[in-house]
Amino acid sequence: MRDDDHALRGNTALNVIGPCLIAQVRGDLFGAALGAFQRELLESIRRSKVRGLVLDISLVDLCDAEDFRALRQTLQMAALLGVRGVLVGLRPALVQWIVESDVDLDGLETSRSVQDALALLTPRSGR
Repeated sequence: MRDDDHALRGNTALNVIGPCLIAQVRGDLFGAALGAFQRELLESIRRSKVRGLVLDISLVDLCDAEDFRALRQTLQMAALLGVRGVLVGLRPALVQWIVESDVDLDGLETSRSVQDALALLTPRSGR
């Protein structure tokens, strides 16, 4: 994948923008679909040599503890390949559930929007 290349498979879309891969989850991912998404994402990271991953869940309606754990694992997998990951698109109800459920957030990096995450992950020259 090169800049502005994209792939759409089922409930996910992958786009490379500069040094970042944007992975948008467009529905529920579980079981075999989750494993396929993770494999495709990791292969995209390997092929494109990106340095940042934006995992966008703004279109996910429901997320339980198992789903959230899987999203965290996806970010951890990317980190093992040397890619810094940011989770974006957390809806207020999900944020409330996460805090109330005392979910482990250690090392999780979040941002309010894809644009904010890209700014966080893309180094600016001249600074």
